Amino acid sequence: MIITCGLDAVPPDLTTYLAVSHIRKTLNRPTREVIVSLQEMRGTISSGTINSMASVYTLYEPGRYAEATAPFAISPRKPTSDKANTSLFPGSGFFGTQTLDSLGRVVAKEGQGNDTAIVGRSWGLYASDDPNTNPGGYGPNFHFSARPRLPSTVRDFVRILPLISVGFFLSFSFTRFILTRFIYPEGYSPDPKRLKDDRFSHRTLAVADTGDESTAKRTIVDFKFQGDQYKFTGIAMVEAAVTLLEGGTEAHRLGGGVMTPAMLGDKYAENLQRPGSGVEISIRAEGW
Repeated sequence: MIITCGLDAVPPDLTTYLAVSHIRKTLNRPTREVIVSLQEMRGTISSGTINSMASVYTLYEPGRYAEATAPFAISPRKPTSDKANTSLFPGSGFFGTQTLDSLGRVVAKEGQGNDTAIVGRSWGLYASDDPNTNPGGYGPNFHFSARPRLPSTVRDFVRILPLISVGFFLSFSFTRFILTRFIYPEGYSPDPKRLKDDRFSHRTLAVADTGDESTAKRTIVDFKFQGDQYKFTGIAMVEAAVTLLEGGTEAHRLGGGVMTPAMLGDKYAENLQRPGSGVEISIRAEGW
């Protein structure tokens, strides 16, 4: 069973796997750190999405949600290295932002999130019984974070503001009531005419664990989709099912269970990019 195949799971989890795999194949090294950055997002939200998110905040206290989505919270194993809890990159500035090569100016978001928990589970599933010595896993010092890029123009900021702020407003019962009853009432869905220009793109930066941070090699994975997020979810779910039927993935080798998109590996990435799907994935080395 693949626990989730949506926008907040497939791009970060699959690109992390692809970046780690590229470093392992080309350098024969584990990965020290991965940062996934939502670079562009144009789209709207339906009432179904809002109500699903609202139900999480209604049923569970914020503290419980934070605990469930913390790094390695749902991983079958926990890292023993202290480095797994620290980033190679300097901390954020006064306003909580930082500028990173290849990613631009990003929000220095650390800690919990659906993507963080899912990637942490993939780390544990790809590790052996001793993840600190497994030559094929992500690596014992692996650190992950998701840091969305700040919009470059006021117009882009206005477009993305509802998407990045909805979680904050859903945290409070009063604003949750306003959102679900008046702004996104039951049955609301975006006008199809407004969906034609929807798209999103993620960029994943991975740093090899070479032992010398000053000369560490990097890999960049770009994941782009032309279309609305609901179309993407449909494509991602269908291709995940097809990949499972085809067999030969790490999920099959493990014998099944609660899997993540990354467990479908390269075959899943290939299937997602069928002609006409709107998905484009590219991998390149940086600095070597």
